[in-house]
Amino acid sequence: MNTNLKTQLTNGIEFGFRFYAFTLFCVYGVGKVVQFGGGEKFPTEMLNQDMTGQQVMWLFFGYSLSYPLFIGASQVVGGILLLFERTKLLGVLILLPIITNIIILDLIYHVNVGALLYAASLLFSLCFVMYWERKKVVEVLLVIIRQTKKWTIQEKAIQFVIGVLFSIILFFAVRIFSNLPTLN
Repeated sequence: MNTNLKTQLTNGIEFGFRFYAFTLFCVYGVGKVVQFGGGEKFPTEMLNQDMTGQQVMWLFFGYSLSYPLFIGASQVVGGILLLFERTKLLGVLILLPIITNIIILDLIYHVNVGALLYAASLLFSLCFVMYWERKKVVEVLLVIIRQTKKWTIQEKAIQFVIGVLFSIILFFAVRIFSNLPTLN
């Protein structure tokens, strides 16, 4: 097979995965806003019934519009970023934790197999894009992992002590402020 044709074919397949993910993430992202944005709040009459795991999960998502809006908007933004060469890895970075969370929720709350399969296909699509761009991903990871300065043991010890003290102060500050009255 001609090298140019092979490159075009593999690039086309990679874009196919991105377009598939873009389409489903946008559909599901907008769907969350439509589904949970109807203004209907936590249907308390359901609490006295035996509920399936999926109903419990919908109750959770329906309690507040903010969470489904955040997830839905993130899915749409991440999906749009997948369409462009320069932003596709940023889109993957946004969408990977979301789709992983969705798969975990689907498994824990026993959501129907069809929804789980769609979520798994989206995870596979994102992993394929990352694999396709593996050289860039490895390059970025190496930049993040590499230290620009070699620290002495004494400098590391000082940083450790400062870090532990800072975390203790932060813990108690949050504890103090968490006891303040709410802003209702």
